[in-house]
Amino acid sequence: MAATINPHRMHQLASEPRASEPRHDERAARPALHPIDGGRSPAARQRRRTYRRRRVVAVVAVVTIAVLVWQGVSGIVGLLAEPAPSLPPLRAGAAKPAAAPISGATYVVQPGDTLWAIARRVAPGRDPRAVVDELSRRLDGAPLRAGQRLELTSLS
Repeated sequence: MAATINPHRMHQLASEPRASEPRHDERAARPALHPIDGGRSPAARQRRRTYRRRRVVAVVAVVTIAVLVWQGVSGIVGLLAEPAPSLPPLRAGAAKPAAAPISGATYVVQPGDTLWAIARRVAPGRDPRAVVDELSRRLDGAPLRAGQRLELTSLS
């Protein structure tokens, strides 16, 4: 329990002449104390409520910002981790792209072809690594383009 000192009463006590002999009633010499309900003044309680509200608002703001940052970082990482766009998947009943024509000595590159797939297609009974190396050497390391013609003569 808290109490306050009434300064007006103390002033009155200080101005009263003191007797040379000790008083029997010590309570009369003490300042008047007035208990405060709940131990806090209304202003102190209001400051405490305001402080609590500010803490709650700050915590909510920090959590909101953390969630937004987390979602932003996750979105960026998701975009970076996505594979490069390729041909759209075939729907049921849709026509499949025609196989690349192999006419003896020439192969026409189709969209989505790779050197590995071409090597397996033109030399099915052989190790594709040697064929891929030979095709890459003939292309001088340049990437494949759809419609490009590859000469398959003397493919070792």
